[in-house]
Amino acid sequence: MPLGHIKRNTQGTSNEISFSVLDAKKAAHSDAEEDTGSPLGRISLFTLGKKKPSGTPSKDPSLPGKFTHQASGAPRRPSWEFSGAEVELRKLRRKRNQRLLIVLVIVIVLVAANFAATIAISRYQQMQERANSLTAQIEDVRTQFTAAEPFLSLVETTLATPLPDIDAAALTEALGSFDQRQQSIATKLRAAKTAVEHIEGVSSGAEKERANNAIGAINALLKAFDAGKGVLEDVTAAAQVYDQAEAFLADAMEGDSLAREAAATDLVDAAAAEEAMGRSDEAINQFTQAREAVRAVQNKGSWLIDSSEAFEQSAQELLKPFEEYATLRITAQEHAKETDEARINLSSQAMVEANAQYNAAEEEAAQLIAGKRDQYPTDIVLKAYEATLQKSETVASWQSEYSKATTLLEQLG
Repeated sequence: MPLGHIKRNTQGTSNEISFSVLDAKKAAHSDAEEDTGSPLGRISLFTLGKKKPSGTPSKDPSLPGKFTHQASGAPRRPSWEFSGAEVELRKLRRKRNQRLLIVLVIVIVLVAANFAATIAISRYQQMQERANSLTAQIEDVRTQFTAAEPFLSLVETTLATPLPDIDAAALTEALGSFDQRQQSIATKLRAAKTAVEHIEGVSSGAEKERANNAIGAINALLKAFDAGKGVLEDVTAAAQVYDQAEAFLADAMEGDSLAREAAATDLVDAAAAEEAMGRSDEAINQFTQAREAVRAVQNKGSWLIDSSEAFEQSAQELLKPFEEYATLRITAQEHAKETDEARINLSSQAMVEANAQYNAAEEEAAQLIAGKRDQYPTDIVLKAYEATLQKSETVASWQSEYSKATTLLEQLG
């Protein structure tokens, strides 16, 4: 009987057939052969030989009714062979793993949220601390601004005051008293600036802008201090020059009055002549002081007059006629004294000659300043001062920085 229908080396696949199935087929086959009248009768399929062919499956003692191949490992069980308990167990494991994953995700989210909240709170606290610190620094700036107001007001008032009304001596004293106080204020402002700059470096948005405005206000105040001091120094110098110009006029007018008294003396005797000579000496003294005053205007006021560009001539040229005027008046009074001495000495010829020289000097002096009205040294200095203020960079800087500081402090609230 052919044996080719038995497959070898099935190695535990689903093609393995249990003995019960084979026996059933064997029985069916035997019945068929018996029906054909086989002379051999019914022969068992596996009784033809004792030796099993190579690759024939053997029965696994651990699994009844199943065959395994001896040369390989145990076959994988098909999913349909698992029991219901095993399926439920696997489902429970999957659910448990899903729950663990969900819990893990929730934990991660909570940790991240807590971390973010911690950072947010920390940043908010830092922001509040910076805001409080910035407010404190701004208040300190306001305090220093208040302390500096007398100085700032002095500058503002001085610029609005006409030069003839400025007291140079009082202004010099005020500058000295404010100088030490201003240095202390400036030192505190620089310290506040350093603190605000640190805040500004770690800030953003509105806080950063507020810090920038505070720094701008401090810088403007410091610049206003420097410019204001320069303004007061320049105005003081101009006022001193103007005082010298006024002194020239006062001394010249006083000398002229004394000279007129001397000339009006009736030289009736030696005593009258002595009195006239005394008046002439006093007049000479006044004209000498007038000449020194106008020379001071030439020297000390040249920076103001020349830089003002208000005149086509220099300070020396503008003021030279007045210096010569004082010299001629001094010369005239010296000839007046000679006339008086000649009267005392009863020397009529000397008296006539001296009197002629006196009249010539007086005439020349009068012609020298003829038409100089409104062009006296005081007028020259005042015109130069007003022209200088209009184009002074120091004054412009003061006005700009003072206005900027005031505006920024108002914006800071």
